[in-house]
Amino acid sequence: MPISAILYALKHNLKIKVLDLNKEAIKISRKVVKALKLEENISIELSSAEEFDNYDKYEVIIVAAMAGSNEKEKEKIFTQIRNSIKKGTHILARTSESRVYPKITKKIYRNLIPLLKVSPGKGITNSLIILKN
Repeated sequence: MPISAILYALKHNLKIKVLDLNKEAIKISRKVVKALKLEENISIELSSAEEFDNYDKYEVIIVAAMAGSNEKEKEKIFTQIRNSIKKGTHILARTSESRVYPKITKKIYRNLIPLLKVSPGKGITNSLIILKN
């Protein structure tokens, strides 16, 4: 479910492309987007974040905590993003402080500039790292 995309579209009226590999998740997400009348704001594409080659068309890239099931996959995603984006692009990367999802380490986002890390605190698993190239 593209919760972040929905919230950004509702609050800031942004145009967002969501990438997902799960056909069933895409089907459900498209129904939700349609029910919320956000089809003009949110498009959902069957694509791997590791292979997507149009990152240069976006000013902000949001990487879900669940993107990449292990450190190696996360590293491939960030390498693809880093190699495709324009200078000045920001990456908002959700990460996990628990073992729910692989944590985003400095090794994964090397050659990107960390601007801010937000860790909500005890008992909250997801954190946010804002990066820039």
